[in-house]
Order: sequence, then structure tokens, then C-alpha cells
Amino acid sequence: MTEAEFVAIALGLPDVELSVNHGRPALNLKGKIFAGPGEGRGGVAVVKFTPEQQEMFCEVEPAIFRPDPTGWGRMGWTSFNVEAADPATARSALVTAWRNVARKTLAANHPDL
Repeated sequence: MTEAEFVAIALGLPDVELSVNHGRPALNLKGKIFAGPGEGRGGVAVVKFTPEQQEMFCEVEPAIFRPDPTGWGRMGWTSFNVEAADPATARSALVTAWRNVARKTLAANHPDL
């Protein structure tokens, strides 16, 4: 898939905005960053998982997911190989990351995600 498709999937989630964080694009939900497109990251996006989610995604799809090599990786931030992924995998990862930062009431209002 392409970077534009990754961003389009993210922007299709409720209340998501594209912003800039430390000079790089960031996807946020009401001010909370949950993902970053690969632009400015060498084509590798990042998604905010819990450490347990990170372990599961990395185990199931090691060609797509790996812990982020920065210190943030120990906290669940996970590198996402956009080119190796299909839209369904990207959507699953983005919805998981979105739910990790969404308020409980907002997430409850979107059980179909």
C-alpha cells in the first residue's frame, strides 16, 4: 500500500487530524498522537500500541511490524512497513492505536471500528 492510503485510512477514523510534531507529520485524536506517517521517517510509519499489542502484532506479521528502534519502542511505539502491508492490516493497526488514545466514551460510540 502507499503512504497516501495509510494516511487516508487514518483520517477516515472519527475525529482524526493530521498535524506536525517535531517537524514530522503526526496523526492525532483530540491532541493525542496515535500514529505517524512514514514521511520524514524513511517511509516507515509508527503506531502507538501497548507493549502487549506490540508483541502480538510483531509476532503475527514480522515483515510489517517491529518495535520502534528508539526508546519509544519500549513503551509500545511500533514501526510499520507501509509498503509491505495491505489496507486491512493498516486499518487494524490504526484502529488499535486509535482506541489506545480515545476516550472511553468516544470508543464506545464507535463499536463498529
